[in-house]
Amino acid sequence: MTTRAIWITGLPASGKTTLALRICTALQGRGGRAALVDSDEVRSAITPSPIYSIEERLIVYRAIAYVAARLLEEGIVPVVAATAHDVRLRRAAREILPELFLVHARCALEECERRDPRGLYARARAREAQHASTTLPGVGESYQEPEDADLVIDTSSRVPQSIVERLADTFAGVSQSHDAHA
Repeated sequence: MTTRAIWITGLPASGKTTLALRICTALQGRGGRAALVDSDEVRSAITPSPIYSIEERLIVYRAIAYVAARLLEEGIVPVVAATAHDVRLRRAAREILPELFLVHARCALEECERRDPRGLYARARAREAQHASTTLPGVGESYQEPEDADLVIDTSSRVPQSIVERLADTFAGVSQSHDAHA
C-alpha cells in the first residue's frame, strides 16, 4: 500500500486547519500516526517577514512538501493545511510528493471573509480601499481551484464527521501497515 500525504487546499479561513486537525485526531484515534503540517507555522519559520511573492511562496511550499515527505518516511501521515492558491504551488508540492491526496476545502469567499479569525480579509480590503496592492488569495490574488483534487469538501458549514471518518479509515490503514513492517 502506498503511503500518501493529505494536502488540504482552500482560501484563507476556509477551514483547512480545522479539518486537518479533525483528520489527525480521527487517525490517531484509530491507532494511526498523523501530524499536522500547517503552512502558517512553516512560513513563520522560513520567512518571518514574508513578502508573499511567487518565488517566496514556492520556497515555502517546497519546504512544506519536504517536511511532509520526511514524515511519510517515518510512517506518519502528514495532514497539510496550506492555501496553495496557484497551480504552480501545487505542482511544486507534487514534484516532492507525487502521491499526495489533494483535498479542496471549498468555501465561498464571502463566508471566509465573515469568519476571518486573523483579520486577513479586513486588512486586505483596507489596502484595496487605499488603492494599494494586496497578495491575499481571494482578494489581491486569484485562487485557482484545483482541477485535480481527489476530494472536494464543502467547508462553508461544519464538515460532517462521516467524511472525516472515511478519510481516517482510508489513511489509518496506511500508517498502521507501516508500523507492522517497521
